[in-house]
Amino acid sequence: MARRRIVAAESEVAALDKLKEMLFRSGFSIVGEATDGMSVIKQVRITQPDLVVVDSHLPGMGGVAVAKILEEEALAPSLILTARAARAIIDQTRDSFFISLLVKPIRQQQLYTAIEQAIANCERFKKLDLQLEELKRTLANKKVIERAKAILMQNKALSEDEAHKMLQQMSMTMRKSISEIAMAVITANELAKD
Repeated sequence: MARRRIVAAESEVAALDKLKEMLFRSGFSIVGEATDGMSVIKQVRITQPDLVVVDSHLPGMGGVAVAKILEEEALAPSLILTARAARAIIDQTRDSFFISLLVKPIRQQQLYTAIEQAIANCERFKKLDLQLEELKRTLANKKVIERAKAILMQNKALSEDEAHKMLQQMSMTMRKSISEIAMAVITANELAKD
């Protein structure tokens, strides 16, 4: 299995060095590092990591703001390191599949587990999002087919079954999907009305 690629960001150099050491010992590959919010975003755009581990109190732009930008642009999931489980941070990140929290002080095993869980959550969300888009396409196609069948039933005095069979036959003959044929039937009907 390929090593997970991580961008690490801490507000202090000593803390960043400690974090990088923990990441390296946990088997992760550090592909970028930063000590301020804007640098994190720049590093992520350049390196396209699997995850960003970011301190909640970065200068210029805090970890939550950075994580929100990374989420909005679908660049990478984030694990925010925070000194305490502040209610404000929890409230800001509660509904996100791309943002996870880990309270300091952190131990190596906690860090490893949190990173793997954050990446897994993000991957699950992306799969669900793809499934949702596929379901939307399927539903839209069904609506188009139903509308085309209704037009054929009205214009050619066909039963619903006969209209469906007609769409299937045209689909096979023209080597196009049934939804493409249905859309053509709808378009032709609208042009005939004008």
